[in-house]
Amino acid sequence: MPYKIIEYVPNRVLYTCVWGRYLSEENALSNAEIIAYLDKQSNRVDLIVNFLQMTDYPKNIFSLASSFSMFAHPNHGWQVVVASNRLVRFMAEQTIYIAKGRNAYNKAILCSTTAEACQQLAKTVPELGALTTPLPDLAPANYRIL
Repeated sequence: MPYKIIEYVPNRVLYTCVWGRYLSEENALSNAEIIAYLDKQSNRVDLIVNFLQMTDYPKNIFSLASSFSMFAHPNHGWQVVVASNRLVRFMAEQTIYIAKGRNAYNKAILCSTTAEACQQLAKTVPELGALTTPLPDLAPANYRIL
């Protein structure tokens, strides 16, 4: 699978690293994994997704929004998107807003680096404290975008 999900801050922040082709099947699988995690929580959980090494993805925003039901989950907090590609950030933002609807307290943070993602999330959710641990590169060692 071209993604990996880990707990970055236990019971508070999930981190997903995506690489290569991340298509509809992977969307459905990662959505199911995250919903299973959110179902076990009693508080909101913020999510960071690193798309820096993603090479292909579905382009239909409405299909994406319908496949990511996790955004409407009551325990889904902030969604932090890390992508250097502006189109990927735009599509992620639109997908999140369509899927979440009018859920005003849950929003998206769009960043171009993982360091910026940690800074913005720590500033937006002060109770997390400073997020000083660098976000790991979870892609396989033999997979790197140069």
